[in-house]
Amino acid sequence: MRVLIVDDDAWFAESLKGCLSGFEVGIITAADDIFPAIEQFRPDILLLDLILSEQNAITFLNEFASYDDLQTLRIFVLSSAAKDFDAKTLTDFGVEKVFDKADFTPQILEAAI
Repeated sequence: MRVLIVDDDAWFAESLKGCLSGFEVGIITAADDIFPAIEQFRPDILLLDLILSEQNAITFLNEFASYDDLQTLRIFVLSSAAKDFDAKTLTDFGVEKVFDKADFTPQILEAAI
């Protein structure tokens, strides 16, 4: 299973990648790279931080909703700012699960899949 981590904190993303040993993991740290990375890497799951240095993820999620061919991609939010966003809004944009970075473990991801 392929997981694409989208987080502008490269150290956190690399640490998380090291914990996800049962998955093929890709990392991007810039919001502008999301769509090209999805096209090239073809992930099954997107682990998305809500606050990215160039924009917040709601902008991406809004654009993402317009791509019919990507609707099978499972989106999980992994963010320390998750509580600052309305859960219904995230669900309406196709987010399947929301995880707080402080409480996240690879086992939580495995259980969600």
